[in-house]
Amino acid sequence: QGDLPVRTIDKSIELNASPARVWEVLTTPGLIPRWAGAFSPGANAESDWKTGGEVLWKNRDGKLMMRGEILEARPSEVLKVEFRPEQNTHMPEIG
Repeated sequence: QGDLPVRTIDKSIELNASPARVWEVLTTPGLIPRWAGAFSPGANAESDWKTGGEVLWKNRDGKLMMRGEILEARPSEVLKVEFRPEQNTHMPEIG
């Protein structure tokens, strides 16, 4: 297959919410589709949201789109996830 190009997406925004509320929205199954849809309509993520854990990004039909690893997770402080191209053959284009 050859090497796929590496892309880094670094986004940040300021929110009028406590760190605890932001963590809740990022990691609570019923709330994830609210923000995951920005990457792909109807998308969802499944994970235990712990360092070393896996993140499975699925489309609205439940089909796996991407797989990632949680590099660092400290509730209400930091959530760092890495997605490896070799594991993600269905990665959507992000413009």
